[in-house]
Amino acid sequence: MAFNPTFANNEMRILRRLYARAGCYRIDCYSALVRGCRGRSASLVTKTLEYSLIHEMDDIPLVLDHKVSAPEELLILLNHAEGHRLPKDVLFKQAKNSTSTGLATALSRLLKSNEIRSVENGDIALTPKGQKRLIEEINPALTKRLRG
Repeated sequence: MAFNPTFANNEMRILRRLYARAGCYRIDCYSALVRGCRGRSASLVTKTLEYSLIHEMDDIPLVLDHKVSAPEELLILLNHAEGHRLPKDVLFKQAKNSTSTGLATALSRLLKSNEIRSVENGDIALTPKGQKRLIEEINPALTKRLRG
């Protein structure tokens, strides 16, 4: 499947970047792009920007909801990361809303439930099971909480 040619180059660049980072809207955004639904894509882009769960400045992400639990924060940060993986020390450094003890417990539980996994080079990677939980449970709940 190819992207719809009716989009201008600038629009495509923006939408591809959003597609790569959009989290819970990724699948909808991609299918709208492929089908050429310009209005639906614009709606998803607006929704993604307006209710973003992460603010990134100088390539350092910050989860905006300070009430997020440690496991949720780890899943959000891994989903946001390039390739859905980060070194453990970088992941813990980016998780500003949780204590180191809480993060260690969360990491252990997420590893046990196979929502994340440790890879050969020591990185922590998000699994499809963790991504599914993020898309279906965590993102909708946090987006709703941030809206109102």
